[in-house]
Amino acid sequence: MLKRYALIFLICVFISFVGVISGIYLINMNGISVFEKNQIEHKKDTTKLYFDGLYRQLEIILTSHAVWTDSNIALKAKDAIWLETYVSKYLIEGDFDVDFVLIRNEDETFTQAYNIDSSQLTSTQLYDRVLNNKTFEKSLIWINENAYLISGIPFQNDDRTDKNGILIIGMKLDDEKQDNLKTILGELHQDHLIISNDQSSFLEQGIDDSLFITIDSIDDPVKIYAHFEFEFSDYLKSSILRHSLIISSVAIIIISLSFIKMIKKFNSELNYTVNKIQLQDPNNPDYKKIPLSRFPELNRIIAPFNILGKKVSNNYKTVLKKNIEIVKILSRVSELNDSYTKEHGDSVSHLVKLIGKKLDVTHIDQLVLSAKLHDIGKVFIPLDILNKKGKLTKKEYDIVKEHPKHAFDILNGIKGFDLINSGIMHHHERYDGKGYPDGLSKNNIPLFARIIAVADVFDALTSDRSYRKAFSKEKAIKIIRDGKHSHFDPDIVGILLEIIKQYEEVDNET
Repeated sequence: MLKRYALIFLICVFISFVGVISGIYLINMNGISVFEKNQIEHKKDTTKLYFDGLYRQLEIILTSHAVWTDSNIALKAKDAIWLETYVSKYLIEGDFDVDFVLIRNEDETFTQAYNIDSSQLTSTQLYDRVLNNKTFEKSLIWINENAYLISGIPFQNDDRTDKNGILIIGMKLDDEKQDNLKTILGELHQDHLIISNDQSSFLEQGIDDSLFITIDSIDDPVKIYAHFEFEFSDYLKSSILRHSLIISSVAIIIISLSFIKMIKKFNSELNYTVNKIQLQDPNNPDYKKIPLSRFPELNRIIAPFNILGKKVSNNYKTVLKKNIEIVKILSRVSELNDSYTKEHGDSVSHLVKLIGKKLDVTHIDQLVLSAKLHDIGKVFIPLDILNKKGKLTKKEYDIVKEHPKHAFDILNGIKGFDLINSGIMHHHERYDGKGYPDGLSKNNIPLFARIIAVADVFDALTSDRSYRKAFSKEKAIKIIRDGKHSHFDPDIVGILLEIIKQYEEVDNET
């Protein structure tokens, strides 16, 4: 059956071969065409931004010399020497990149022109607009087959009042600026950039109008023909068919082999998925999501199973959270009977958390909760025994020894409390097997219980009790150290002593 499917598949691939090659070629050629058009449009925008920058440069020069009360007064007074010194000649000879200057007063009875015949400017739209509208204007004009960017503004006071006359400056689009434009545009064929005010001769040569960059103005336009050469797209055009043939041929071989291999992998992934489902622990609140397969058929099984597993996990966690809240209520009830129990539980919880971190214990939050609740079973111990100031009788001590079992009976059966219960039930076991309730020894004692045992005894030794005063820290440490290998796990004792030493060093530094 698989061979039959493979043969049909290979025939379909072969029939599609020509169509695929043609499609790839046409799609890529169309993409190259779109790419080139987008690049040309981008370069047109870049050119216009370049001209905007030049205009902005002229505007700054105009504003700083025409929007000036002193220059306005000098124009009204027809003070040619002042205007020449601080405006016209100053702009020509200074480092302003200005090629000509025209100054004229309001009634046109005073004119000062540098490097320009004033009649070449007074006939422009820019001149009329500035003089009549009293506004800043910018434009382009052609003089002797050279393009000039010009800007004009009326003279006025510093506060932009009392507008009078006109100041026009011009900047030639010289070789330096054309070279700058070539650098900005880039990808030009042999630096081929032509600037003209007439594109008819180019159109006669069959050059596409879309290749012209037009800079319009209120006077003359500038037509820029740029012969772009996109090396990347040229490379693609020359090699795309050859590469398409090679890639498609290789692809057919790979696909054919992959198809056969895919059938085998399907069975393998099916077995993997089934195994993952079987390994899911229904009692684990942290559902481990089964990764999706490469086969949609399997994902139709896996995806709903993951959704169901997540819902079950969330419900499990909700129940667990509620159970913890109930247990905490029971804990507070036990604390009402014995104020020492609360303080003791908090202290032991703090110690076991520090020890647990040193041991890199997983589920450290459950370890802390186990320590907090380790004496919850004392709620069943009569108060006269629990708070007795003298030594307990054997009968009374036997009653006290039942508190781990009482706690276990309270918490037994609550989902997610297995680790917590193990710490509570066995925190009075001894490393040498002489503890209670089950006489466990060494590593047979759950890890939670071994940690709580050390922290429980150390805090009890260093706390005041109804029947005795607290031991000194030094004596408590000696008792703990002497209990290694007999009462306590030696590794955990070592970690406790290390923590105590660290706290002492911090206290000494402060």
